[in-house]
Amino acid sequence: MHGKGSLYEVLEVKSDATEDAILRAYKIVSAKCHPSHGKHSGAHERFERARHAYCILTDPVHRGRY
Repeated sequence: MHGKGSLYEVLEVKSDATEDAILRAYKIVSAKCHPSHGKHSGAHERFERARHAYCILTDPVHRGRY
């Protein structure tokens, strides 16, 4: 899950992105690669990375540590 780009890169946002921008980006990325919709290989892995990035970047404490 780690080592495939920064959490910001996973969601395709800048490091100063607002929580709303992160949510919008997460919805877009997760819709593209949701395991039930994504037909390409690696869809499940990308979905899980996006979910992880969203959880970290929307929690002020975790984002501050990151």
